[in-house]
Amino acid sequence: MGGCRGGVQACAADCTTTTTATTTTTTIIVDCFSNPAGGPDMLDLIVGASGTDLDIGWTGVAHNFPLAPNATLRMCLNSCGPDGTPPCGMQALVGAQEPNGATFGPPLPLLSANVPICVVNEWNATIPPTGTVNPLTGDANFQVDLTSKVHLTTVTQVCPRCNNGKCDTGPNQGKNCTVDGTLVVTQSLGANKAYNLSRDCPPDPGALAAPLDIRLPMTTGTAMLAGPTPCTAQPGQPTGAPVQDDDCGGGGCGAGNCTGSACASMTTDPSTGAPICMDSKGGLSQNCCNDHTIKQCFPTAGSAIVRMGRPFPPSPPFPDQTYPKTGNGVLAAVFCVPATGANSIDVTAGVPGPGALVAPVSATWHGSPGG
Repeated sequence: MGGCRGGVQACAADCTTTTTATTTTTTIIVDCFSNPAGGPDMLDLIVGASGTDLDIGWTGVAHNFPLAPNATLRMCLNSCGPDGTPPCGMQALVGAQEPNGATFGPPLPLLSANVPICVVNEWNATIPPTGTVNPLTGDANFQVDLTSKVHLTTVTQVCPRCNNGKCDTGPNQGKNCTVDGTLVVTQSLGANKAYNLSRDCPPDPGALAAPLDIRLPMTTGTAMLAGPTPCTAQPGQPTGAPVQDDDCGGGGCGAGNCTGSACASMTTDPSTGAPICMDSKGGLSQNCCNDHTIKQCFPTAGSAIVRMGRPFPPSPPFPDQTYPKTGNGVLAAVFCVPATGANSIDVTAGVPGPGALVAPVSATWHGSPGG
């Protein structure tokens, strides 16, 4: 459990009071301790609303999804001084009564090839996110371990929605909710393709296909995973689909060559500033098959998966002692995705197999004075 950053007054914002006819109950979600080295105390990272990308599996079918916007990671900082040196150690407080709650963002609706899944990304409470960040440059490297609960749902209701302040389906149907972010699921067969997502509105637990152990080495630098076939089933995991590097049929996986629905429009790469294709699903298209340029792929047959991050240097810069400080950057990760044991998911996506993500983030540094 953390401590109160900046004293009781600062903690008051993290207190929730519930009053009934006879009792008043106050739940205190305790914030980070003050940094004993005198530097910044806390760093908030919030996923942006555009430029995100999630790629899952070797078939390419489950590539180019957007991430849920506004997902937030609050990291407690230590070991760095008032001038921003040396780099700060970081650790997140995760769990139901902690600042980051029990999940990383709301449920995530993913739909491709008529296979609908709703993913609840729970923090691994026994291995909280930890790492380092350089306050002078905004360079960061940290590990995030999740238990991603994959639910096999329907093409008309991929995840529950929070509409008019109430969950429309799931175990909390009719209960109060707050919208955490909105995604458009373009391949949904429902009349309403917009999903107002909320951590208050989880999917039906009876639809659970598998909980997956997902380990994300997040970086503002270069994330890389070299082939061939870098991800295979580990002991105790389902075998899943037979592992391949890609589904390009021998033609190979290219770079910057996507067309059609894989390049429905052009946007700006949040990491490099160069033009990049945006898929009709809403994510970014980095690689497509040379002989079938609307099909996404990973280039692990003869190369490596590469995703670029970008540091988030704070403004005003250290050693200025004004707080809060803000910055913008990009987090990237490449990782392995285990099989679920559900054939429709494993064969369609190609798991076990690699995964990759790109997440533009806004960063806010807090400290004393003024934090």
